[in-house]
Amino acid sequence: QRLRKNSVSLDGHIGEMSATLSSAQKEGDRSQKMLAELESGLTCASIELDETIQDTRIVEDERNRELSMKQLEASDAGRMEEWNRERVNSNLAMQVSLADANKTERDRLQRTIRDGESQLKEL
Repeated sequence: QRLRKNSVSLDGHIGEMSATLSSAQKEGDRSQKMLAELESGLTCASIELDETIQDTRIVEDERNRELSMKQLEASDAGRMEEWNRERVNSNLAMQVSLADANKTERDRLQRTIRDGESQLKEL
């Protein structure tokens, strides 16, 4: 009877241990699945991060190219403005010079005409 009681008690402990082992194995399997899901999520997130970094680099390169073009256009526009200002000043100087030359020539011609008229009157 004592042997039987010990055997039943031992069978009970073994049953409980088997249930605990089964439960631990199920928990381990569940943990493995969760770990696999996490690793999969990490892989997806890493891929997405790499794509985002690449897209960001492409956009940054494009923006830098556009900025360089705008700076070049601004520089060209500044040089064009300076050239235009110099041209206008040169034209003004030429007009002033021509005006002075025309005035001098006009005065000379008027003197010649007056001299001619005065010589005609003397005759």
